[in-house]
Amino acid sequence: MMKIGEFAKENNTTVRTLRHYESLGLLMPAEIDRFTGYRFYKKEQVSRLKGIQLFKDLGFSLSEITSLLEDEWDREELTGLLSRKSVQARIDRMSACERGLGLESLLAQVKKMPEGRLINLLEVSDLSIRKKRIPKGDSLMDSFRLIWEKAVGEKKNVSLMIIDIDFFARINEESGRRVGDAVIDAVRRSIEEHSPEGSGLFWGNLSVMEHKGGDEFLNWMECSPEEGMRVAEAIRADVAHIDFSYMNRERPATLSIGVVHSRDFGEDFENFIRQGDGALSDAKLGGRNRVSVALPG
Repeated sequence: MMKIGEFAKENNTTVRTLRHYESLGLLMPAEIDRFTGYRFYKKEQVSRLKGIQLFKDLGFSLSEITSLLEDEWDREELTGLLSRKSVQARIDRMSACERGLGLESLLAQVKKMPEGRLINLLEVSDLSIRKKRIPKGDSLMDSFRLIWEKAVGEKKNVSLMIIDIDFFARINEESGRRVGDAVIDAVRRSIEEHSPEGSGLFWGNLSVMEHKGGDEFLNWMECSPEEGMRVAEAIRADVAHIDFSYMNRERPATLSIGVVHSRDFGEDFENFIRQGDGALSDAKLGGRNRVSVALPG
């Protein structure tokens, strides 16, 4: 048993938050000392707290979370609820990427559950919480340097894609930030859909995608140079065919992508990154909406 302060510190929350959850009946102490009023929590309650935190991050209100966690849901009913919430999140420009993608991940887990079974959402949220993340260094490039060094040391083939949304500032100016955020969301989903998943090179992932901010993404993959090019072209073509007319934008969004392979440039990390940047510049100078690969020699 842990005192409320210990439980809060252990789980990166505050005593005030836990008392608020208690007042709502959302997370009750396992025991309250009737003489001192001290509140105690069990380790088994961590999963419920993590579930509350996850659903808050996905945009659910505390009253909605209370209903979500207390009830068991029919799969079709739950799919409908999460689908509506996903649409709502993606049209909210302040949370379009993180919440929309998080809800789609949760929705995908629900769809994998057997038909006819009542679903306890804490099971599903726990699957999402366990998702592995790459270790972070002092910066984004420090993290990718770790990936590159690990790959080269293990003689693995790694492809890096530097992905740039063409004329992104113009999209925001012409159609507004709401459309710009929808384009970013679409690019992230396309990268995730076309990149491999499962156990592998990068701390439990065969691919690692990071949004650098603005209009640029980095996507690392454990794959052959040929597979890296195939995936890059699939991402480019996919995004170019997305219809944004439902948001009153008739013109498509396009990508310029530079690809570099560790097989060709595996001696020096800084040069590896420079070669990727050079390939991206070649794609832009070549007319944009294309994939260019860094070639040795």
